[in-house]
Amino acid sequence: MPEKSIVSEQNNDFEELMGKMSDEQLKNVLQKRNHYQEKAVEAAVREAINRGLIHSEEDLMAPEFRTKPLKTKLFPKIENEEVRKKIRKSMARGLLIAGILPLILGVVKLNTGYRSEGLFVLSFGLVWMGIASSLIRQMLPNAIKILFVLTAVAVAYTGRLLFLQPVIEFMDVFIITVLFLLILYGLTFLWRLY
Repeated sequence: MPEKSIVSEQNNDFEELMGKMSDEQLKNVLQKRNHYQEKAVEAAVREAINRGLIHSEEDLMAPEFRTKPLKTKLFPKIENEEVRKKIRKSMARGLLIAGILPLILGVVKLNTGYRSEGLFVLSFGLVWMGIASSLIRQMLPNAIKILFVLTAVAVAYTGRLLFLQPVIEFMDVFIITVLFLLILYGLTFLWRLY
């Protein structure tokens, strides 16, 4: 018996959700119905019929309601503002975490006697983390630009450190390259979200 009440509640949730959508949003659900749960689609169809957007399920065969495939891209377009905000915050948190690396390197440099270089790297990490944390709170295009510039500085500094090594190992280059590519992807994705 509890199973029926759970299913009934879920149906009511879908009915309520579809009832709150605008006509355009409801049409979008119908166009992408293959990507929704069956109960959600049924609720969307009922709501569309109630609003007069369609007269019956057969109207879904019309060209305007043909199912649209989801496109996979390197930088997907996110239509929902709420989802876009969550992704922005998540990407910014990743960039914030990336700022820990220069902090650690700065402390190591300070402890090994390279005071000026250590302070520079430590300051760099703090500035990076400050800017990344501001992106968590709100989208600032200038902050992203500054992070791009800081990334270029970090690439130059890391390249200098790498080439000063007596022996350059493949894994060193590989890991550094992957880390910078991930950071650049995150920054570019954030830029495109704006």
